[in-house]
Amino acid sequence: MNGAVLPIVLCAAVTMTAALADYADPSDLYKLALQAQLELEIHVSQHHPDAVALLALGTNHTTLILNSTDPEDAGAHFLAAMDAFNAAFAIIYDDDAPAETIEPDLLSDLTRLVNHYTLLQDVASRYGVDADYDRIDELLSTAATQIREDDEEAADTIDTARQLVDILLERVGIAAAEEDRIRAQKYSLWYQEQLDRLISEAKRLDISDTTLENLRDIRMRLADASEPSVIISIIEEVEDVRDSLDLGHGDRLKLWMLYLEDTVTLFWEDGRMSDRQHNAVTSTLNRIHSLVSAEMFDEASELLVHVEQWLFDLDK
Repeated sequence: MNGAVLPIVLCAAVTMTAALADYADPSDLYKLALQAQLELEIHVSQHHPDAVALLALGTNHTTLILNSTDPEDAGAHFLAAMDAFNAAFAIIYDDDAPAETIEPDLLSDLTRLVNHYTLLQDVASRYGVDADYDRIDELLSTAATQIREDDEEAADTIDTARQLVDILLERVGIAAAEEDRIRAQKYSLWYQEQLDRLISEAKRLDISDTTLENLRDIRMRLADASEPSVIISIIEEVEDVRDSLDLGHGDRLKLWMLYLEDTVTLFWEDGRMSDRQHNAVTSTLNRIHSLVSAEMFDEASELLVHVEQWLFDLDK
């Protein structure tokens, strides 16, 4: 499995950046973790149940990087994701080694299944996936007793438990895919609104006709996209175009404020925000206006990040 060497080296190298993870941009950490996740998905298979469970766990932490409220939180999820991916790659390497011609070790088989099931339960609880946990627990306990008593039915009991665990794994996969889709759609709407504001302010910001047409094209493709991977790639385009615009720091912050003010008004009118919350966030936005006018851009940016994250969480 020579093709797996690069991702394993990548995982090991990235994990060594633990000391820097708390200070990195969450979007950069997300891209690194996603790269490792995609590499692992290429190599993992149902023949590696423990690796599959670790993939699911790491994928969950990768997704949570973008939802993190601060760099420290993002760094923690990043390191957790990379630890899971590293462990999964190690399992795949182990399984790819030449097998010895020995009889199956039922105790080792049961131990691997229990470890896989334990990890999977953690992921399932995160996604709210239900299963016949009592039945699985009963089968695993019975299998352990049968192995101790040298009961020949132990192998069949383990197989029955594995079938139920595989069903749970399938349900987790479905739930994770649906949650990813819903989250991606919310990010899509979030960026579509930002694009609308950018396009509406194009004349004041002296955006060229060519760039404006590109923004409209991106806005249309983002509205049509449904797959999370496609949405993420288009959002990266949005950020690239936005970064390429020759806007001063003050203009960027003013544009950001206008967008957030529109969002606050919309949430308040739709009943997603109480009067008390509306008054509080409006006071914060007024404070940001004062900071921008005083050219205290770093302080303004920090407050804008908190307001945007609060609004995003409010819309969940």
